[in-house]
Amino acid sequence: MTLTHSSISGDADFDFSEESCGTKNLIGFWLPWFMMNQAGGSGVLCVDELDSSLHPDIVADLIGKHLDSGLDTQLIFTTHDTHLMNEKILRRDQFWITERDAYGATCLFSVHDFEGRESEDVEKRYFEGRYRGLPLIRQG
Repeated sequence: MTLTHSSISGDADFDFSEESCGTKNLIGFWLPWFMMNQAGGSGVLCVDELDSSLHPDIVADLIGKHLDSGLDTQLIFTTHDTHLMNEKILRRDQFWITERDAYGATCLFSVHDFEGRESEDVEKRYFEGRYRGLPLIRQG
């Protein structure tokens, strides 16, 4: 597959194998999302590390376009980008955090399950440890 990049200097063709990881990830998200929306606008799209090699503004825009599509679709994604913990992008009940227990099993829980208000700084409270899920880093 060949992709054409256009700029004021002209067009440049790139083989897909020559593209950056970000461009590959963007296409890897956009193509299934587009196909799902063309197929009647229903379904679930799961993306591991949606933010991988993409600028945070692009990721926020992708999420916004999905939410604004008005279609009966669901986007489930993982990320380590805490900047997405922003209520201008998602509601508190849409943030889910994982945490490993003492046996190594992963537990999943919603930020909405914790006491708080809709206007709070979710990212800040996360780093304060109020929602748990912070990595345990051994010192020394």
